[in-house]
Amino acid sequence: MPVPSRRILVGYVATAADRDALNLGITLAVDRDAELHVTMVAPEAEPYAAAVSQGAGYERVLRRQLQEWVDEAVASVPEGIRVFGHVVSAHSDAEGLLAQARAVDAGAIVIGARGGGVLGRYRIGSVAQALLHSSHVPVVLAPRGYSGHGPLSRITALFGDRPGGMQVIAETLAAADATDTPVRLVTFAQASTTGKSSAAHTGVPNAEAMKSFVLEQLDRLESDEHGERARAMISSGQATTEVVAGEEIEKSVRRLDWEPNEVVVVGSSRLAPAGRAFLGSKAARVLRAISVPMVVVPAPR
Repeated sequence: MPVPSRRILVGYVATAADRDALNLGITLAVDRDAELHVTMVAPEAEPYAAAVSQGAGYERVLRRQLQEWVDEAVASVPEGIRVFGHVVSAHSDAEGLLAQARAVDAGAIVIGARGGGVLGRYRIGSVAQALLHSSHVPVVLAPRGYSGHGPLSRITALFGDRPGGMQVIAETLAAADATDTPVRLVTFAQASTTGKSSAAHTGVPNAEAMKSFVLEQLDRLESDEHGERARAMISSGQATTEVVAGEEIEKSVRRLDWEPNEVVVVGSSRLAPAGRAFLGSKAARVLRAISVPMVVVPAPR
């Protein structure tokens, strides 16, 4: 899981969805020997709050309750993991989580899907939406009902031939190095209007054809040391390759096999500001088709 820093921030609001996020945070922390920072956000008092009947007394009660929930979450983390609890004030949950991520130098923010989705799938709430369109660090989404405590079994990089593709590969390789986790490189081969794949291998590709096409995709990206390393890993068999072919992304992605403790890494939309996350339409369609955690990597700086 792409976390340059050994600190992981878990956005927590004491619901089932945020228990999912905490479970995922535990998995990632165990894998990387990382610190967990469980964080809840209290509404920041407005200038006129003193004139409201609830007043400061209400704010103290609320903050005390939030602290109790954070303490309970911290106490539930298995021994051996360094964990810290925080209650911060901000005008919005997303603003508070982003500020706290900067304050503790977190390498990622983990957040859970909201209620109402199908078990093992995603329904993105307002906080996740805000983070997915503004975060300066990777946003890790826990699917509803996530209960795994690791270790990670595989990291899948899902990339195309746009500039952000190399960023996805770089983050994936860094995470694989830190966790000694197998890597799978998956790329898209969109079908043409004639119904044939734009790749040289149409129909059901064999392993060698898939490997060749993934290498072709790497050649289309701006080459750097990460691209060279990915090529070497493919050639040596350290990384496996697959191709998602077809116009209907959801159906194609569902045909991939997914391991229980796997995570998938995707890049941000080409519309993303430099260094910021922005969940694009293709990644959103992938999200609807998977039941494993997804990491959304910010655009290159």
